Amino acid sequence: MQASGTSLNAMEASQTWLDTVADNLANVNTPGFAAGQVSFQDTLTAALSASATGGTAVAGRMTPPGWWIGTGVLAAPAQRDFSQMQLEQTGVNTDLAINGQGFFLIAGPGGQRLLTKAGDFTWSAMGNGRFALATPEGYPVLDTTGKPIEVAPGTDTGKLSVAPDGAVTVGGVQLGQRIAIAEVTDPADHLTALNDNLFAANPGVPVRVVNGGALGVGNVAGSAAQAAVEAAGTIAEGFLSQSNVDMTKAMVDMIQAQRMFDLNAEALQMTSTMNQATNNLHT
Repeated sequence: MQASGTSLNAMEASQTWLDTVADNLANVNTPGFAAGQVSFQDTLTAALSASATGGTAVAGRMTPPGWWIGTGVLAAPAQRDFSQMQLEQTGVNTDLAINGQGFFLIAGPGGQRLLTKAGDFTWSAMGNGRFALATPEGYPVLDTTGKPIEVAPGTDTGKLSVAPDGAVTVGGVQLGQRIAIAEVTDPADHLTALNDNLFAANPGVPVRVVNGGALGVGNVAGSAAQAAVEAAGTIAEGFLSQSNVDMTKAMVDMIQAQRMFDLNAEALQMTSTMNQATNNLHT
């Protein structure tokens, strides 16, 4: 039975790997998509004596105290790769990209502050009659003070200009707002994906606005400000951050994951055959 469990664990791990690769390939053209990465962990079970666990001994189920048994492999939770994405020029003035480690801040459902690398923004009508720079889903882009980038009806939104530091000019008029560039420490560990390119910071993880203003706790200030700004990067107008999925690596990973699944399926079949032969001997 241990052999069967080992094979099943490996099959589940390889299926997780396949699912992650498939998701990467499906989003190879999704702006701001951070490729998923899978790692694996050994699984060990400590079979302790009844006295050590405070339980009752079971006849035929006792193993030596402290004996560690290998039970195969498990896939660790997939992490996202937020390394610098290639910037592609589109010429569309509402397309924005961050050349650096930073993220755009978005007001998601219920006002939840989300982060994204995708800058394929558009002007979206708001309930107050004004227009806000927003994601394709209609979620407003936030400035350095946590407010949406809004303009009044009739404003020539076709004349949008965004400076590298995030300063916004529309129709030749400076709005007095800067699009926030946010920074999170170790985003692969501290961000949870809500969809293909929108992320939420895990509870207790500070989101820092590095290009001025204030947005709750954890904003960069003082001597650390300049270094944080340099790391977070600048905004490039008329560009989009492309998916950082490596097609060649993804195809190799798919072959390896499928082979891993097939080999463990064969091992499971062999174990079943041996178990059946053992049962026949006993009968």
